[in-house]
Amino acid sequence: MPDGLGALGIAPANSGPFIGMYKMGCDQYYGLVKLYKETNGHYWKTADGWLTGDPCGYTPDPSASRSARRWHMVTCEAEATGPYLGETGNVQKLKLSNNLLIGKLPTEIGELTSMTEELWLYSNSLTGTLPTQLGRLTAMVSDLSLRRNSIGGTIPTQLGDLTSMVAELELDTKIGRAHV
Repeated sequence: MPDGLGALGIAPANSGPFIGMYKMGCDQYYGLVKLYKETNGHYWKTADGWLTGDPCGYTPDPSASRSARRWHMVTCEAEATGPYLGETGNVQKLKLSNNLLIGKLPTEIGELTSMTEELWLYSNSLTGTLPTQLGRLTAMVSDLSLRRNSIGGTIPTQLGDLTSMVAELELDTKIGRAHV
């Protein structure tokens, strides 16, 4: 479990307003929270549900609407059976393009190791360099898009670890244009 949840003002799972993480691991939860905090989430165009409840919308009350409880543009992997409304708790997609994200992409983005598709962070105001930890997203098979930001530096060699990717890796930054 990351040591930084308390430092970020996040209460332990299943306490207070943060009743989340019913099935999501602490590392993924921490990665999402750091993304929100480090990119000025309180100023995002749309941040419905972020930092309240469970990112995937889980609740012990099966009559409650999942879509009203989940974090905006976080999609979790489906599972065939189970008590938690059919999702595993693993982040599958994160679509926050054109959403006024400002700042550096946190290294903790690499904690979303179960993500398989669609990490869309394009058309924001992200700065700094690409975190080497993006190379930890080895389950990613499609659509990693960071174009139309102000990211500089070099492309980390760790992105070469994304060997499962069969679709698009889009970078259009100060490091040069790359569309693979």
